[in-house]
Amino acid sequence: MGVESVISKCEETSAYFKSVTTKFTIKNIIIENHQVVINGVAVFEKNDEISCINACDIYSFNESGLLQKIESYCIAVKEDL
Repeated sequence: MGVESVISKCEETSAYFKSVTTKFTIKNIIIENHQVVINGVAVFEKNDEISCINACDIYSFNESGLLQKIESYCIAVKEDL
């Protein structure tokens, strides 16, 4: 995936988040071995539609503290809201 693809995906994601109301609840933050892991639950509302996901992001850093890699996982869930 090249730079243009990453920029395009970020712009697409930004446009989506501007179109919905979002509530994100962080469940855990784990910091170890040059990595930060954050997981939580996101609820998105648009008009009368509500969707919910479990999300996990993994940020990996090099020895100098510079971000090297981001992994992101989302699983749609049916949640009692």
